Amino acid sequence: MYGITKFASERVAARLADLWRLDVRSVRLSAAFGPWERLTGVRSTMSLQFQIALLARAGATAILERPCLRDCIYAPDIAQAALRLIDAPAHPRYNFSTAVTYAALAWGEALAVAMPGNGFACRLARAGESGNVASHGPVDRASMATERAGSDLGFTAAWGMQASATHYADWMRSHPWCFEAHKDGSVP
Repeated sequence: MYGITKFASERVAARLADLWRLDVRSVRLSAAFGPWERLTGVRSTMSLQFQIALLARAGATAILERPCLRDCIYAPDIAQAALRLIDAPAHPRYNFSTAVTYAALAWGEALAVAMPGNGFACRLARAGESGNVASHGPVDRASMATERAGSDLGFTAAWGMQASATHYADWMRSHPWCFEAHKDGSVP
């Protein structure tokens, strides 16, 4: 239903823009994660990175049932992209992504390197073992096309896998209260 409602809302916005001469931009984000993602009860499943970060904060082991390949975008990149929309030429849709597919497993391993000493690890489930990170479905997701965002807006994501893991680890250390409700490492 999400994909259907997203597409329908884009079409409604485009139609109203035509009818009422509104200046409208539609944005599609790849898998978003980063600072200030918090449990609010609105989302049924948090980003893979947030789930991994909860386990990291607790010094637990993040166990994924598969590597979980997808394109992602870090919150500071979303903010920069949104600022560029202010003066963007009219177009029905812009995709914001790093345009690179990487594994949540690799991101978790990078987070473990950035957070040494508390026992955190990130690995694949062993035979007969269940994961403790919800994978958002059984299939991986390819990268979104970002050429239009690059040519129209001059936008290229600045935060890759390693840089986002290191930055997020620093952010976690300076905002520990954002994770205090889940010190046991549980993932909703």
